[in-house]
Amino acid sequence: MALKYEALASPHHRMPRTKLKARMPLARRPASGDREEPMPKLAMPKFSLSHALENAFFKNRLTQNELKILKSHCESYQDLELPDWKPSILRAYSSYFGFITALKARSAIEQCFEAGYLKKQAYDIVDIGAGTLGASLGVIDFFNAKKLEVSSLLAVDKDQQAVEWASEEFKAFLPTNFGFRKRFPSANERRPQIIVYANVLTELGLKELGFEPHRSLKLKEFFLKPLKDLHEDSLVIIIEPSTRETNTNLLKLRDWIRSRFHILLPCTHESDCPALAQKEWCHEEWSYRAPARFWAIVKYLRFRKKLLSFGFLVLGKQNNRFEKAKARVVSREIPSKGRCEKWLCSAGYRWKESKLLRHRSTANQAYYEAARGAIIDCVSTDCHRPD
Repeated sequence: MALKYEALASPHHRMPRTKLKARMPLARRPASGDREEPMPKLAMPKFSLSHALENAFFKNRLTQNELKILKSHCESYQDLELPDWKPSILRAYSSYFGFITALKARSAIEQCFEAGYLKKQAYDIVDIGAGTLGASLGVIDFFNAKKLEVSSLLAVDKDQQAVEWASEEFKAFLPTNFGFRKRFPSANERRPQIIVYANVLTELGLKELGFEPHRSLKLKEFFLKPLKDLHEDSLVIIIEPSTRETNTNLLKLRDWIRSRFHILLPCTHESDCPALAQKEWCHEEWSYRAPARFWAIVKYLRFRKKLLSFGFLVLGKQNNRFEKAKARVVSREIPSKGRCEKWLCSAGYRWKESKLLRHRSTANQAYYEAARGAIIDCVSTDCHRPD
């Protein structure tokens, strides 16, 4: 955090302006041995969808009745066994939940791309629990930006009504080869796939107290079994809410499943999750851009959505590509006088790194400006894991 210099004089004992100026030392260029002035902190990067997709989500303003139905749906959402897909809720649901899910999916697939996990030019997308196709649209939006090909899209959901509505509403963004089925399909070992589970594992037990993944028959039937024959370049992306309980259970799932798949993201390592041992949790938190009509919905619902917050996990048969010296920032900056403190995670360790603000330099700048979720190099930034 950049240092701020403020006048410390009491307002009742201010020196005359002319005298104050006379006493101030003349500015000089720093000598070669002087400490460098701290660099300004960079703003957190913003995730966003393309303007074309944003316009498709919000081309029509929601009516007052649609807003009321959406608010009622949000208040009872956690108690629903399955979403109640009445025609009156679909557009409102898509404008809020669908848009948010698309942002999360785009954020996750973009991180896959930056880490080097997208090795093919074309992929099939399988959207498990597709609903109004928010996750699919987020992935497709990123593919379009990078000129990657979506060979096909398979939407999987118990209820076809929401998928049918979304497939017509967002027809311009979907591939010609589009299909629907109600049952979880098996992975295709002959073709690379992006398989997305958005807010699905919560319904398979992730929100339960005392969740133990190895005892969950639902996870074995609807998650492990379909992924048995995964292509070597396929990616499985799991996106879940960032509530503490759900996220802790997601970390339990991570540790349980790492004997079957490689943990690719968000972790820079494949050791046991140190957050669990510390009774902590771990989630993403990103700044994002959204149009005015979205913020009007947020205001009506009285939600706080300034940051995009969610838990995610990417699995596959590829090896984790991060070097041992890489660490992920897993907290916001902790307020501390004269210091920059944040929690880091690397090679099975989670620790609080603390550096004096006056020690900031060009070499370790990346540590000081890194927000939650950023990857830093422990060697160049002089960050040390505990022994």
